[in-house]
Amino acid sequence: MLPDRGTPHVFITGVAGFIGSALAQHLLGAGFKVSGLDNFSYGSREQVQNLLKYPEFQFFEADLEAFTFPRGCKPDAIVHLASLKIPRYGNALNTLQHNTAGVERVCQWSLEHQAHLLFTSTSDVYGLSTVIPFHEESPTAIGNPAVPRWSYALSKLYGEHLIHALAEAKGLRFTIARLFGTYGPGQRYDWWGGPQGVFLRLAAAGETLEVHGDGQQTRCFIYISDTVKALQLLLEHPAAKGQIVNVGAFPDEEISMLNLAKMLWTSIRPNEEARIKLVPYSQFGRYEDVQRRVPDLQKISAMGFLPEVRLNEGLMRLRDYYLSTR
Repeated sequence: MLPDRGTPHVFITGVAGFIGSALAQHLLGAGFKVSGLDNFSYGSREQVQNLLKYPEFQFFEADLEAFTFPRGCKPDAIVHLASLKIPRYGNALNTLQHNTAGVERVCQWSLEHQAHLLFTSTSDVYGLSTVIPFHEESPTAIGNPAVPRWSYALSKLYGEHLIHALAEAKGLRFTIARLFGTYGPGQRYDWWGGPQGVFLRLAAAGETLEVHGDGQQTRCFIYISDTVKALQLLLEHPAAKGQIVNVGAFPDEEISMLNLAKMLWTSIRPNEEARIKLVPYSQFGRYEDVQRRVPDLQKISAMGFLPEVRLNEGLMRLRDYYLSTR
């Protein structure tokens, strides 16, 4: 884990992204030294400019696979956030190649610098498992390899297997965080960012919200401030060492995508009936969706983590932020 003395130094891949920049700001505010890299393929230059106001922050604009640490930059921990997400319209090969090469690279860095690796995996690795809620020991059930969306889950699952193998063979120190649906101010307003941003943007413009399938698939979402607090905890807590840990919030707030769309429409247009169109999965080619995604939080709760922001409060914060920046 992090050293007991001195100022801990955390290096973040994807530091210009939604979670990466929020984590960096949170750690800097908590007295950490933070450095990180991003190639701005999806990250925000504005977020990096905000981080550069902190004297304890150092930024490198670079591709992950080509980056080498400069002399004197020796992190105590590496948080690996940079990755490609579910390929919605194909491009599974790029997702597989980028994500597997990225985790191999950060594992190499972690071993070279004897740094603790915090690898951000995904709840998508549980796949089509029917064991609800998803526990860290639950079986994974990745879908048909002919369906491109599973390339993301498989790339993350490969990372988890690689990390465990390197821990056994070479002593890699690690924690794996399986993230469940983070949202909040700073997320993108397209499908890369998640459904909240898309629904909010369309509702504000009075445009029809497209909900995939029958809209009855359910999710549990965690607000960004809770996610970064959980990640800090996993960097510091001795019980997190060598563990896979779910990072999510409030299983009792499981919500269908249809109801999420209605909720966000009403938050913007309270006196109008929601304009919603159900879009069949066939429009995405071959596609398989997860019907329910609910986290078991016993492990992280035992470490002292309690999420603070309820879904309705978080969505209203996101709405207010969106409206204030338009």
